[in-house]
Amino acid sequence: GFFLVLQLLSEGISKLYAHKIKKLFSYKALFFSCIFISGLSIISLSYIKNFYGIIFLMITFFLYGITEPLIFGYIHHRINLTYRATVESFMTFALRFVSIIVGLTFGYLSTSYSIYIGFLFLGIIMVSYSAYFISTKAFNERVSD
Repeated sequence: GFFLVLQLLSEGISKLYAHKIKKLFSYKALFFSCIFISGLSIISLSYIKNFYGIIFLMITFFLYGITEPLIFGYIHHRINLTYRATVESFMTFALRFVSIIVGLTFGYLSTSYSIYIGFLFLGIIMVSYSAYFISTKAFNERVSD
């Protein structure tokens, strides 16, 4: 329950300020930064094996709270109304599919080795994805806010 309260507080506060932060940075910069910093925070969490590791978890929750409304805002401003529900449905499906695969791997690593190895895996996945994200030519050409 304690972690859920921390998550909801962190995400709720950051969602309130997402639109203000968007005025300062481009989508590309925000998405990359949030993914990369979240990945580094989770990797840090895997090495700090005491109560202070919660700080890194809260950073990740805070950054997720920023990106969630921005992702849907990005879709709403760029996708035709006719296809918006389909795109959002597919995005949700893809997110759930990837979550299942990553979640099962996290669970296996956490039970077979330790939860810290599971968090290290998650952090490496996120940092790797941020490198892919920033390097994709298609994204660089389309997003120029």
